[in-house]
Amino acid sequence: MQEISDDAVVVRGGSVREVSRVLAKIMDAIGDGDGPVLSVYCLEPEGESTADVVPRLCRLADVQYGKIQISTVGALRSAGLQLVHSVADGEPDCHYHVDFGDDVDELRVEAFIKCLQEPIVNPAKGLH
Repeated sequence: MQEISDDAVVVRGGSVREVSRVLAKIMDAIGDGDGPVLSVYCLEPEGESTADVVPRLCRLADVQYGKIQISTVGALRSAGLQLVHSVADGEPDCHYHVDFGDDVDELRVEAFIKCLQEPIVNPAKGLH
C-alpha cells in the first residue's frame, strides 16, 4: 500500500457537485464491482505550491475533463474518507479511490463535495 501525506494535492476530474449525481456515480461503481468509491488523482507537492502541482498532476494522470476540482488528502481524511491506492486496469501511479465505506449516504457525499474547491478549467487540457 502506498502511503500518501495529508499535504498531497487531490484532483477530481469533472464539475459535478450535486449530491444526487455524485451518489449515483458511487452506486455505479458499486454496480461495477469496485465498491463505494470514486476516482481521484493525488500527488505529493515536493515543495511546490498547489498551483504548480495541479497542472503537473493533470498531465501525469491524463485528466480528460475540461474542468477539475481540487482538494487535499488531509481534507478528505478530516471528512472521514479513506484513500486507497488503485492502479488496476492500467491506471497511473497517482490514481486513488476515495472509499466511502459501507455507510455511504447523502451526508457522506455532501461532506466529500465540501472538501473540493469549486470547479476550474483543467490547466493541462490540450497540453497532452
